[in-house]
Amino acid sequence: MLKMEKKIYRFTLVALFAALLCSCSSNYVDVVPHNAKAVVAINPKQLGTDRELVALGKILGVESVENCGIDLKEKIFLFMAPDGMLGLVAAVTSESDVEKVFDSLVEKKMATEFEDYKGYDFSVVNNSFLVGKSSKALLVMGPSVASDHLVLKRRMAKYLSAESEGGFGSTEMYDRLSDIDAALAVVAQLRMLPENVSVPFSMTLPKNVPMEKCYVAAAVRKQGKTLSIEGETFSFDSQTDDSINAMKDKFKPIADSYLNTIPSDRLMSLTCSMAGNDLLNMMRSNNEMRTLLFGVNTSIDIDKMVRSVDGQIVVGYDDNNDENNFSLLAEVNNMDWIADVDYWKRSSPHGTVIDDMGEGKYRIHSDAMDVFFGVEKSRKLLYITSEEEVADNCTKDAKKPIDSEIKAMTVGKKLAIIVNINSLLKVFDVNMGAGVALSMLGGIDTIVVTEK
Repeated sequence: MLKMEKKIYRFTLVALFAALLCSCSSNYVDVVPHNAKAVVAINPKQLGTDRELVALGKILGVESVENCGIDLKEKIFLFMAPDGMLGLVAAVTSESDVEKVFDSLVEKKMATEFEDYKGYDFSVVNNSFLVGKSSKALLVMGPSVASDHLVLKRRMAKYLSAESEGGFGSTEMYDRLSDIDAALAVVAQLRMLPENVSVPFSMTLPKNVPMEKCYVAAAVRKQGKTLSIEGETFSFDSQTDDSINAMKDKFKPIADSYLNTIPSDRLMSLTCSMAGNDLLNMMRSNNEMRTLLFGVNTSIDIDKMVRSVDGQIVVGYDDNNDENNFSLLAEVNNMDWIADVDYWKRSSPHGTVIDDMGEGKYRIHSDAMDVFFGVEKSRKLLYITSEEEVADNCTKDAKKPIDSEIKAMTVGKKLAIIVNINSLLKVFDVNMGAGVALSMLGGIDTIVVTEK
């Protein structure tokens, strides 16, 4: 995954630079493959700052982008082709300006001279990215090894010759993309998204839905120090779309009731609101949750505990000293399972012990697990956690909770995931692309992914 992130990062640098050489044309969008599996529309009017353009120019050895025929008023399209190849399309109005800049890159040995192929000009940048140019569009694809360049040229020439009729501009995906007003608009097959982004959207899908028919439409915005990814799952197939919407109806709007229990430095938090039976079905369809349920259910009836849930839910995850620590806090409408605890104590497998930790508070532990669970009776809050310290405090407000801007992004949504960037970078290797890409966002300390 990290190697792929590094490739995407390198590709984006080259492709965005090439896009800065572009300007508006009436049908350049049709160069995007009509069967693309993921498309990102970048709106420079909502993105760009002089600082970002200067930084990009330095990275690519260009002193200034001001005299390169740049039109930052038009959208730039990044896409993923059906086979996973990455591409970029932008419009061209001044071929001579493009050629002047490429002449400079050739002198610096960063690119090859343009060569004609089937009526289009092609150059290779940094030995791995192909740039194709027509009178209307600039197309960048890669990375690609030299032995594959001829095959890729043929493919790119086909894209560059696309007509408006039957082109990307006439597709439902383009229409959906055009409806999103944001610096970055994304429409993609759900399975094409990185796993850490797709989680909140995949959790709202019904069981056994065909994944190739499931899409996400999302608006990506930088709001202060937070990167907001606000999206919704859908399908272009009406029957599948109806099934998705029926599943989403099981989610109630997130309220502000317990968002103050989320510490601002927690690695990841998930929050939603739903009835216990629906939550249990969702947990059973998730591999990690299903494993947890199977392990604990051999000793206690965790299904019965989860069925008591009715309302707001906050799930937390941290990675401390190579240990994965989790917590679940949820409103409940009954505490009937407490009457079964004495039976669970007597019937637990050999080596598994359930201890009393206070009124309505328990610990179950063995060589394979150590879990704290119980109910805060005055507030009717169920908790399940792997940490004793969290068990003592998870129903209380955090000393330093998430800020009001982040809470505002989550309230009213179906589901939200909140990721603390600083905590994330402590866990993962930042030298392999992910950290570099995050640092380029500049000043971002939190990512909030929400399902509308």
